[in-house]
Parts: sequence; C-alpha cells; structure tokens
Amino acid sequence: CTNTAGTDSYGRFDLAYSAGLQSFLNTGGGGTPTPPPSGGGATPQSGWWWNASESGRGFGIELRGTTLYLAGFMYASSGRDAWYAGGATRNAAGNYMGTLLEYRGGNDRVTTTPAAGPTSNSQVATMELSFSSATTGNLRIVSGSTTRDIPIVRFAVNGAALTNSNASFENGWWWNPSESGHGYFLEVGGNSVFGAVYTYYTNGSSAASAGDSGWYTLQGNLSGAQQATGNVSRYRNGQTLFGGYQTPQGPFTPYTFTFDATSATTGILRYSSGVQVNVQRFVF
Repeated sequence: CTNTAGTDSYGRFDLAYSAGLQSFLNTGGGGTPTPPPSGGGATPQSGWWWNASESGRGFGIELRGTTLYLAGFMYASSGRDAWYAGGATRNAAGNYMGTLLEYRGGNDRVTTTPAAGPTSNSQVATMELSFSSATTGNLRIVSGSTTRDIPIVRFAVNGAALTNSNASFENGWWWNPSESGHGYFLEVGGNSVFGAVYTYYTNGSSAASAGDSGWYTLQGNLSGAQQATGNVSRYRNGQTLFGGYQTPQGPFTPYTFTFDATSATTGILRYSSGVQVNVQRFVF
C-alpha cells in the first residue's frame, strides 16, 4: 500500500468462515468434511450456551446421565424468531448424537389462554455435540449436503464470570405436563435471571406464520430467593440455522414477567398480558 496516510478496512475471518468458507476449507482428503473435535469426551455443564461472535442466538442445554436435551433459539428466513429442539445420547467417543426437530401448530402461550399445540413436527437436521471441557464445545448440524460447525461456550447470565445461583429454585428445563410442546429454560447466576419461553405465533401474526415456532427471552433479577421479575422480549431478523451471521433487531419488549417458586421444582410464571402458567421441572 503506497497511501500510508490513508485508512483501510479488514473483514473478520471468523465470521466469513462461519458464513461459508468452512465448506471449502474445513475438509479432509477427497473433499470430505473433517469430523468435529472429539474433545476428550468432556461432560458439559447444563445451562445457556452461545457463540460469543454470534449474539442473538443461543442454546439451552441440560444433561441428565448420558442423555442431553437441547433447544436453540434463532430465526427463520422470513425474519421471525424460531426454535428447534432435540435429544441426544452419548456415544462411545464421548460425543452426543441426536436430531433437531421443528415444531408447528401451537399458539402463543405468553398472550393466549389456554395452551394449544403443537400439531406436527419435522426433522430439520442431525446434530453432534462434542466438548473439550465443561464450558467449551462444538455443535455440528447436518442437513443433506450442508454442514455447519458452531463453536459454543457457556454463557454467563450475569454478564461476568459464571456464578452460582442465589435462587431456591433449580436451573434448567421447565414445562407444564398438560401443555406439551411449550417449554421454558431458566438459569440464575447470582441474582441475575435469563430464560427463554419456547412457544408459537398466534395473535398479531400473519396467516403465513400462524402456528410456527417462536420464542421470547426473559431477562431480570431475583427479588428474593423464591421470586424473579423482569422483562419479556422478542427479537427478529437475526441468524438462521445455516445462514451467515446477522445481528438481530430488538429487543422488542411488550411485557414483563414474575416467576414465583412454590418449591425447588414447581412454580408459577405470570405475564403482564394477564396469562399465567403453572410450571414444573422437566425430567427427560
């Protein structure tokens, strides 16, 4: 460069790699993709996971024995928020193998009483999770000839280091057994609360998206060991399952929430919309 007094711009290689270069560079002999790192078969922590370079998308992971349950919140090609979920089992190599499903046909449990749905589900990808430590890993998703590796790490709910919960109720997956297909993932770090409501589009949605999967985030703080309060938010136009990174728009915060624990594994989730849901810990 001869214009030493000028400026220049350089793209981030990690984003370009995730967006598509990996399909050309991450290959072995004959163009066959290399397997994800075995990671030594580390056991992951249950909690929120993400890729710090891809904010606006995350994964709720809980492990029980050799079975792992994951749901990811992200976006559809239309821009709306969307989620996928599935179970995985540990194999001989110490990785977790399973399928990702997309659910349809439910209603929006934050705005609607009673709950309904889902009426159908379909497989969108297979997944393999490998962990090099309790807090670092790789999520590989495969659909047909398309493969995406997503490096993931544990997400610190309080924005700093991972911190033990000050709540009397448990972190992890919650649900109402009579409302199958709706789910809630709650994690408390110190006094900070982060969660997601896995639900569907109903009210205020176009006919084209009615009944499709959708989600809200819960962000707030403990107001006591048995109670959490905060905002209910939604985002849109972010990263799709296989697409390149795109910063989401939002948050759009239409409601507030209160969670009152009645025991370590039971509670009541209330929204300022007037809806309330009795929930309990999900055992899979």
